[in-house]
Amino acid sequence: MRTKKKFIKLMALLTASIVVVTTMPIGMMELQAEELVEIGEMIYDFPPELCPGYKENSDFPGYCMYCGNTKAQHSRAKEAEEAEKRSRSSGPDVPSKTAEEIAREKSIAEGEAQQEAIRKESEVNSVVMASDGREMKSTISGAYTAKSVKGTAVTAPQAQAEKKLGLKEGAKLNVTTWDVNVKNSPLAAQSLEAAASAAGGELGPMFQVNVNQIENGKVQKMDPMQGSLEMKVGVPDGFNTDSTQLAVAHVVEGGAFEIQNDLDDDPNTVTFQANTGDGAYALVKKKANGSDITAFKGQGWKGVIHDETQ
Repeated sequence: MRTKKKFIKLMALLTASIVVVTTMPIGMMELQAEELVEIGEMIYDFPPELCPGYKENSDFPGYCMYCGNTKAQHSRAKEAEEAEKRSRSSGPDVPSKTAEEIAREKSIAEGEAQQEAIRKESEVNSVVMASDGREMKSTISGAYTAKSVKGTAVTAPQAQAEKKLGLKEGAKLNVTTWDVNVKNSPLAAQSLEAAASAAGGELGPMFQVNVNQIENGKVQKMDPMQGSLEMKVGVPDGFNTDSTQLAVAHVVEGGAFEIQNDLDDDPNTVTFQANTGDGAYALVKKKANGSDITAFKGQGWKGVIHDETQ
C-alpha cells in the first residue's frame, strides 16, 4: 500500500512537472525534459512482481502506469508466482517410478528380508547343547536352517578345517543345512529309509548338509571325495529316551548310502563325518530288542571312506 502511494505521488509530480514544462522557454524545457526522463527511469526500474497491480497508462496504452512494464509481463509474473505457491504447497517433485523399477525394489527388499531371517535362524540352529550344558557353536559360517535336530555344528577351527580340505588361499568353507522330507526330497527320503532298514535300525529325523566353498564371492560345489568334517547334531527330544545306540545314515547323489556309528558318548548329541559336497543325512537308532547297528557302506558307495567306519 505504501508503494502504491509512492507511485501515485511520483506520477503526480511527473504530471505537475509536465505542466510546468509547457510554460517554460524552449531551452529550459529541454533541461526539464532530461530531468523528467531520469524520474521516469527511476519509476520504471523495478520488476512487475513488486508492482501493486497493473493499471493502464492512458498516455502509453499497454503499459502499466506504476511500473512501466507491459500487461504481458505482468501476466507472466503472476503465473510464475502462482506456480511457485503450488510448488511450495505440494512439496518437492518426486519423479514417478516405472513398474519395472517398483518390482526390482520390491524383489531386493524381499531378498534382504529373507537373508536377515536366515541369519537369525542360523544363529539358533548352528549351536549344539551337550548334556553337561556346554554350548558348541559351529565354526563354519553358512545357512543353518535344519530344525528336525537340535542344532548342527562343525567343531574344528575354521582355518584347520580349510587346510585339511586343501582350500586355496582366499576360499572359505560354507555349510548349509535344511530339513529333508518326502515332499521336498522324495528320493533322498526313500534312500535314507532304505539305509536305516538295511542297518536294522529305526529312521529318525532327516536333514541335508552341504559342505562347499565360497571363492570370488560365489559358492562352488566341492567333490564328495575331497574329504570330510566332523559334525555334531543335537538329538531331538523323545528320540533317545532309553539311551539306546544311535547312528547316522548318509545318502549321496545317485542313492548310494553309508551307515556311520556315533563317535561320542553324549546321549544329547551325535557326532559323525560330513562329506564335502552335498549329502542327505538321518539319525538312526537301534530298535528295541534289535541287533547293534554296525557301520557299513552300501552298494555303489563312492564317497569318502572314513577311518572310524571301516
